[in-house]
Amino acid sequence: MAHARLAAACLALACVAPPAAAERPPAVTVGPALYEAAAAVLAPIDDVTVYSDRARITRVGDAEGAVGVRALRLPDLPGATLLDTIRLSAEGAEVLRVEASPVARSVQAVGDTEGLVAAIEAQRAALARLDARRAVLLGELTLLTELGPTAVPEDREKAPPVDSAGWAAARRFLADRRADLVARVAALDDAQRVGRDALAKAQAELARHDAGAATDVRRVQVLAVIRATRARPTLRLSYFVPGAHWRPAYTVELADGGQQVTVRAAARVKQTTGEDWTDVALALSTAIPAQGIEAPRLLTWTLGESRDFLPQPRAERDPAPPAFAAPTPAPRLSELRRAAADEALRARLSAALGVDDGEVDRDADGLADAIEGVGRGVGAVGGAASGFGRGAGAVVEGRASRPQPSAPPRPMDFEAEPVSGEMSRAPGPAYVRTPLDLFDAPPPSGPRITDATLPAALAGGLDHVYAAATRASVPSGKDVHTVPIDTATWPVTTHYEAAPALRLTAYRTATVKNPRPTPLLAGPVDIFVGADYVGSGALETTGPGGTLALPLGADEDIRLVRRVLPKTVTEGVFSKTAVTRYVTEVDVANDKRRPVTVRVVEQYPLGGVSEDVEVKREAATPKPAFGPDEAGRVVFEVQVPPGEVRTLRLAYRIERPADHRLYQR
Repeated sequence: MAHARLAAACLALACVAPPAAAERPPAVTVGPALYEAAAAVLAPIDDVTVYSDRARITRVGDAEGAVGVRALRLPDLPGATLLDTIRLSAEGAEVLRVEASPVARSVQAVGDTEGLVAAIEAQRAALARLDARRAVLLGELTLLTELGPTAVPEDREKAPPVDSAGWAAARRFLADRRADLVARVAALDDAQRVGRDALAKAQAELARHDAGAATDVRRVQVLAVIRATRARPTLRLSYFVPGAHWRPAYTVELADGGQQVTVRAAARVKQTTGEDWTDVALALSTAIPAQGIEAPRLLTWTLGESRDFLPQPRAERDPAPPAFAAPTPAPRLSELRRAAADEALRARLSAALGVDDGEVDRDADGLADAIEGVGRGVGAVGGAASGFGRGAGAVVEGRASRPQPSAPPRPMDFEAEPVSGEMSRAPGPAYVRTPLDLFDAPPPSGPRITDATLPAALAGGLDHVYAAATRASVPSGKDVHTVPIDTATWPVTTHYEAAPALRLTAYRTATVKNPRPTPLLAGPVDIFVGADYVGSGALETTGPGGTLALPLGADEDIRLVRRVLPKTVTEGVFSKTAVTRYVTEVDVANDKRRPVTVRVVEQYPLGGVSEDVEVKREAATPKPAFGPDEAGRVVFEVQVPPGEVRTLRLAYRIERPADHRLYQR
């Protein structure tokens, strides 16, 4: 029996397969040579999510090739891309490695643009010569126009002899010369028009060569190493880039006799990321991506005392930064010459295209070039050569220096710019101060929004996403593009509001409740009643289930008349008291063919001018629906049948010494 069990155990052990050997990593060396040899993948932008100061871009593309380990070169990304946010996923493949490196583009690699640049420069020089010649001719024409006979004073003793024949010859000469100058100026104008047309064509041709991108000296190259399990895997590359923002906007149309309102929500999107978004799925978010994801934690708060206090001397200013930077290899003479040539050609390209090198607009409304302290995983870039795959080392003139310890990221403080009002980062301190208070360390400083019109501030810090109704195209530039979000029709109730003490006009107002699970963010609104444009206004942020008031403009069919009837009497024998009774009457007339509800706002005066002045309120008719509040305001809500008039009355008494004079403040 024991032998049988042993034989069965041996047979079971023999049937167990030996452990599989650990899979070895692919023998792939990442570097510039691999990047040049890698197969290029066309991955156009497919999905964009716009935040209050940046955008998340998603590119999608298929990688043709054989099954197995492959190196792929993805499209270049803008130079301001936040490197730590680059992510790559694949369907039908395993992502083994992703390398993203900022590089300095070589201007001469843009294409054969030298001839176009020379032609543009020659055309501009010719236009300048034409301008100079035209200015000379116009000066001579002005001088000849001012020439003419001058009367000689009668009391002049020795007047020169007058030759009438010479006059005629001089006049003919001046007329012929002026006609010749006018013809020559007209010919120069024609030549200038032809020259400007030729210059515009040459600039358009230069732009088609992507020469404008040469002025952006920084790009991000992306190399991916994958293990494909099928012949055509699908890649999704996502990353964050600053330079984009959006704001809500609305159009409201009151229809169906005032019983329904149609609200069309849209987003005004602006982006200067350096990439055109063509036919993309667009989403608008109120989130702040840079905000921390963990709840804050309180530090220890310790109280104590010390008998022996030792003062510590402190410097009047922060210590100066080191006078000398970290040593770097000296550039070669050939590299310096190449960098100088590239810089000269870049300047010529900028001048040919009309680009000001001093104002490289990398973000929307002057945001920072790249938000420092966020996504700097690869390091700084300088010079004009590539530094692909060099980790955290600085790239200086085409050679990688030693990796330097990176400084801790500074907190992101978003400040409103005085011109654009967008989100930007205020520069942080170079040194951290030690607080002399009861805290063990300064409280953490996270992102803060100072522009109250940005979606991140309007949503109160909550994350809401609004999807565009259709795919949209938003080119990079300084233009604002309106993208529709959705259209909804809701039931509405309308009434009229009036403050006759300020204006004898009734204004129509529609009240609607927000049935959405997301808030209606504050924003500008264009209001229509049917097909008639009423005016523009602004909506307030309204949460789910909240009541939204939509102003619809004045209505001439509701007429108002206001009267104030004062009556003053003196009471008392020895101490005289002046008592003034005020009766305010408001007539509300309805010229419509249907009954209307009108809310009329009136006001009691408040005391407090003097202890000797007393305000006594009397009954109001009809009874107010609201009030009086702390400001003395009361609201009458009256139903007025068609073609009838309703009168409202508000009475009060003011008592004060007879020698007192009332004033209002």
